Amino acid sequence: MSHFERKRRTFLGDAKMTSRNNILIIVLVWIASCGWAQNDTLVKTGQDQEKTPQMPYIAEVTGQDIYVRSGAGTAYYFTTKLNAPTRVTVVDHKFSWAVILPPEGSFSWIYKNYVKLDPSNPKIGTVTGDNVRIWAGAEKIAPANSSSMQAKLNTGDFVQLIDPADAEGDYYKIQPPISARLYISREYLKYIGPIKAEPVVLPPRPGTEKTDSSTPVTTEKTTPPKVDVTQPEKTDSSIPPKTEDTPTATETVTNGEQTTPVPEIGDLALAKKLAVQCTEIGEQITKELEKPLAEQDYTTFKEALTEIANNPNAGAAKTYADFYLQRIAAYELVKKTSDDLTNIENELKKARQKIQQEFQSKLQEVPDRGKFILQGTIRPSSIYTAKTGQKRYTITNDAGRIIAYAVPADRLVELSLTNLIGQKVGLVGTIVQDPNNPVTLIQFTQVEPVPIKTESTATKK
Repeated sequence: MSHFERKRRTFLGDAKMTSRNNILIIVLVWIASCGWAQNDTLVKTGQDQEKTPQMPYIAEVTGQDIYVRSGAGTAYYFTTKLNAPTRVTVVDHKFSWAVILPPEGSFSWIYKNYVKLDPSNPKIGTVTGDNVRIWAGAEKIAPANSSSMQAKLNTGDFVQLIDPADAEGDYYKIQPPISARLYISREYLKYIGPIKAEPVVLPPRPGTEKTDSSTPVTTEKTTPPKVDVTQPEKTDSSIPPKTEDTPTATETVTNGEQTTPVPEIGDLALAKKLAVQCTEIGEQITKELEKPLAEQDYTTFKEALTEIANNPNAGAAKTYADFYLQRIAAYELVKKTSDDLTNIENELKKARQKIQQEFQSKLQEVPDRGKFILQGTIRPSSIYTAKTGQKRYTITNDAGRIIAYAVPADRLVELSLTNLIGQKVGLVGTIVQDPNNPVTLIQFTQVEPVPIKTESTATKK
């Protein structure tokens, strides 16, 4: 090979290698840019934001007619559409999909047979079964064809109806339960920020009035203006008369009128603490459900929740406590029913044992009939057959009543029954125990026909 030819091949080889490397670099840059573009769409870049957002967080829709689907994939049906700048709450990521709380306007389906409506409030229903499935609803898909399950509810859980209770069909349209989730492509979301914990707001005291939010409320008690007792006091019929109740240190007095109370900081902190405690108890109740039914015990949880529900400063935590107390009542009812069934089975077992013992006692009182342990008419049993693997014969008295079951000790003994079926025979053998049947069971080693006594024979004797 000439020097020129070697130089040419070397040059071509280097050119091919350079070309391959350039193509590989272009592909890697394109892949990286796609990944970065997706991350930039979802998460803001900067010193104050992390690349992976902390769950849960708020995201904003960046397109028009963006599908919200019942599952993480385009194969799942869409439940609604969202437009920018609608915001959603993201609780998790599943591949390229964001798991979100159902946005406003979402609904679910539940089968009517598992819901009992409250007569005083037909919009509220109580679930009457366990593991009742809740399906993601969509306006263009019939309830029976809704195939995406969102949650499972149990006895005592509440649902809120959207459509009237007498709506046609076998399903109720309900507000999505707390555990319901929907999905939206992360490509059309922009990260806004983490969800800030909101303080627990106590309801106003009964009998107080609302104040204008633009007017600052102070905690200082002001002195009402002096009134000249010599002049009649002018009253406004539109203002209710002032009661004798004295405003507390946490209320504002304006022109002699009592206004909205300002909850003490200690009360707010206590209410928030109790709400967190209720959530922790709820998690412990869920773990308790995983135990065998006989080992479940909700006494400690019930005592703690009852104390919270009876606390006058519990605020919103009282609602949580009442909810979990209702669930515990349903679980305890199931456990009590199971315990009752177990007790009944134990009592039946004791009754069978007692009957067997009494039968054996009575059997000992039967006078000796010679070499035969029992006499009667022998026939094949219609219940204990060869198909069940426990072939037996029945022994009946003169009235046709079964007085015992019999099984041959071996095959030769059974062959001796060939010409004795339907006849009165005497059995030689032993009594064996059968815990599943109170009727006597005899294992016989010998069977002989017994002559029937006629009236003339009895007269001769």
